[in-house]
Amino acid sequence: MREKIKRFVPVPVWQFLKVAGTALGLRRTHVMLTPHDIGILEKWARGKRSLAEIGVFEGGSAVVLRRVMDPSATLTCIDPYVVTEAGMQGSLAISKMVIGRIKRGRVRFIRDFSHKVAQTWNESLDFLFIDGNHTEEACRVDFEDWERFVTRDGVILFHDSRLDQPPVQELMGAEGSTEVVKKLFRLQKHPRWQIVDEGGSIVVIQRI
Repeated sequence: MREKIKRFVPVPVWQFLKVAGTALGLRRTHVMLTPHDIGILEKWARGKRSLAEIGVFEGGSAVVLRRVMDPSATLTCIDPYVVTEAGMQGSLAISKMVIGRIKRGRVRFIRDFSHKVAQTWNESLDFLFIDGNHTEEACRVDFEDWERFVTRDGVILFHDSRLDQPPVQELMGAEGSTEVVKKLFRLQKHPRWQIVDEGGSIVVIQRI
């Protein structure tokens, strides 16, 4: 029914209705995480002080990160908020609303493509969550653009990257991000990174 109605409603009006519904508590935020995914995020983001997320959508995973990061931490949320390869579109207004409900540390939003942000980025990170465009090319570019900013004790997490692994949940990932993890870290020894944990649809790597 929702999709049928959506076809007859102009995009700006639909976006306004989503924001209004979220603000009034009439709509649940779209969260693309399973309990296994949330557990991995909480485990590796806990106590981190400088975090970045590529691909925010409606802020569901950023809420998880903000709940457990260091009280003085900064979380940077990067997303152009355009229609995704899957035909979905997030919302900066909704992201700010739901993430702002968690009063821990500092959050800043950058509305732009991650490869453009990386060109002028000059800060170190101890946690990076790659959850943007899930095509193989785009996911690999995100890793190559951002890995240099992650400290030796820091970690990089790839969402939707376990499509070819023994299943523990229904949603295991996307072909593109799974291929990146497979080619860079499973089929060979990467010179700088290795897999240290994985669960749900998420793979965690750490600098060697």
